[in-house]
Amino acid sequence: DITANAALHDSQSAIALASPNRIADISANIDGSIDGDCLNYNLSSEIGALDMRRLALSADSLSVAADIKSNGIIDLPNGFYDCIATISGLSVNIGNEKLSAKQIDMKFVADSTSTQFKASEGDMVLSLTANERLLDITPRFSLLAAELDSQLVSRRANIDAISQCLPEFNLYGRLAKNNCISRYLRYSDITFDSIDFNIGKDSLMHADADAYDFRMGATTLDTISIRGYQEDNSFVYMAKVNNRPGNLDQFSSSFVTGTLADNNANMLLYQTNSNGVPGFYFGADASIDGDDVRMTLFPENPIIGFRKWTLNPDNYIKYNLGSSHIDANVNLESDAGYLAMYTKHVNDTLHEDLIVTAKGINLGEWLNMAPWLPEVNGMLNTDININNSNGMLTGFGTFSLADILYNRKTLGNVEVGFGLGINPQSGKNEAQAVVAINGHNAITVAGSINDTTATSPYDLRLSLDKFPLTVANPFLPESML
Repeated sequence: DITANAALHDSQSAIALASPNRIADISANIDGSIDGDCLNYNLSSEIGALDMRRLALSADSLSVAADIKSNGIIDLPNGFYDCIATISGLSVNIGNEKLSAKQIDMKFVADSTSTQFKASEGDMVLSLTANERLLDITPRFSLLAAELDSQLVSRRANIDAISQCLPEFNLYGRLAKNNCISRYLRYSDITFDSIDFNIGKDSLMHADADAYDFRMGATTLDTISIRGYQEDNSFVYMAKVNNRPGNLDQFSSSFVTGTLADNNANMLLYQTNSNGVPGFYFGADASIDGDDVRMTLFPENPIIGFRKWTLNPDNYIKYNLGSSHIDANVNLESDAGYLAMYTKHVNDTLHEDLIVTAKGINLGEWLNMAPWLPEVNGMLNTDININNSNGMLTGFGTFSLADILYNRKTLGNVEVGFGLGINPQSGKNEAQAVVAINGHNAITVAGSINDTTATSPYDLRLSLDKFPLTVANPFLPESML
């Protein structure tokens, strides 16, 4: 139920709204006066409860409660605004998580030459300034949306066209430990000492951000710096992570840089340990032409996992977005092993097999580039054959991990042999696999799913034979052990 009362006398007006419902408990009082083109207003609203899921406004559990007060002057014809607002007692429940703020203060000012917005809560500050009046800024949103949509359709980035859609502006923000954002991120075990960012455009676009003592679970990154800037019709980006001695010494310094322009994007990673020894030095260059996405790797002598490798100079991986066809010619070799991906013709036909083969790949070395991942060690060997022709995807192969360590717990050896067949037209997927653990066939899977021609679309059989729980235990939460 909603009730409304309104009163109007001369240039004075007052409106009272009330919705005393359990899923939408809202009340609001608005009074104001009109003086020529100017509206002076006062707003007071109390949202006791607003259940977005029960109101069919959200598919997930989401409820909001807050008190809102605002007052100001609005002159629509002349584009003049001078308004302040306070949101107090904000409580947003998202499933089992909660975003809360004791008080958020906001101010919005706009005149014939500029538009400004400021907001603060706890130690968080947000400031936006644009050197245009609001009436000229609002049409830019539709222009920007149309430009982005056009570039997505053409699959080409026109950085200068995006820049032309934006006004000259500057967006600054700073947040530390005591604000609604940092409190909410703690549910995901993410904390930080402070984050500063600045995004803007003068004649060209630019962006930068810095984070200090950024923590994700047990992983701490001491300093994170991100920079980006427009250069002619391209956008250059770079990111750097630095850690103090004693913290992630194998990941002491990491630097990523690259550009985005037209139908091309590239990146280069350079990472060193605390002694300055390079652990990773490699890059990729990707371009798109119609439905074809083509990527090449560089340099010819990359460093991966503190090991020197050799890469064939004519390497490439090409993927067709329409047919999902893959062409490849990549051969990566070191003194300890190799990794290859290539296509070959099948019996003088037009069909090709995609071959992926590897030997002596030390996972622990490769995963050093991502210190937030669980500690995993083991020697990877694989031999996989995949064929995609006549609308059918078939494949078979083996891959094995020897001497596996997961979070410093020994798991032994695992070998998997598999075969699969996927028919995108009928939706039928067939698969069979055997998993051997320390030489014993412990898991067998066989059957099909999504078979619309069968009595039951699902016919998948799983059998376990002396499956060692010591292999599964390291992956289970402590509460289940």
